[in-house]
Amino acid sequence: MYRSDGEAERVTGYVHFIPLESGIYLCGGLCVDSRAYRVLSQAQRDAVASQGSMARWLLRESIDALGPKQAVFAFTGDARSRRDVIALGFEPTASRYLLVQWHGADPAQRPDLIRRAVAIGPF
Repeated sequence: MYRSDGEAERVTGYVHFIPLESGIYLCGGLCVDSRAYRVLSQAQRDAVASQGSMARWLLRESIDALGPKQAVFAFTGDARSRRDVIALGFEPTASRYLLVQWHGADPAQRPDLIRRAVAIGPF
């Protein structure tokens, strides 16, 4: 959300998470309104730049807000989106568009979690 002086608050970015099961999330629908950059002050643009991008900032904060987690999966073929999720510690999987950010998942269970996320298809 963003609010400039004297304006109503407006949405500048969106992402959603679908719980696959307790602690396992599917991340999708990320979008950022690029028009928001034009109304930011220099200090605000500097704050965004310090986070990498609005998308990266939104992802970082929203993943942190999920609480305890085992894994977060992202499904994307967009080059900018892939760059942002990889910068946040997501790793590519054998599936072309599926990436994962591991948290507390037992390494022995990871192949099965990837298989289950792949079976869902785009999310």
